[in-house]
Amino acid sequence: MSKNDYTNRTITSRYKALVVKPGSTPTRVTVSNDEKRTRAEMLDMVEELLATEGTDGGGVRRANMENFRALLHILIKSINNDLDDVVSLDNTTITSGMPTSSKNLSAGTLYNDKGIVKIKL
Repeated sequence: MSKNDYTNRTITSRYKALVVKPGSTPTRVTVSNDEKRTRAEMLDMVEELLATEGTDGGGVRRANMENFRALLHILIKSINNDLDDVVSLDNTTITSGMPTSSKNLSAGTLYNDKGIVKIKL
């Protein structure tokens, strides 16, 4: 399957039209770390949940919409989302638990210095 140009306004408008806009702002979703999965776990789930051969033990083929929805939920909950992921800082916060894309930030303790959050490595 070829990839689409997802910057194309025709495509983005068509995709937006497929989703009904909610009447009110949806509640922000906070996901605990125990619900997030590693890439290895997610890749294993793709193979398991979307298998086209065999059954789930009850005679039902594995590749179905319920399994696909489950996989999407797991994927969405496992990604960082700057709009939803609220970081609560206190004197025991360790940077390795923070959602960040910085590769240089591996571990350290956060502290407040005159209203500025700093990291003690």
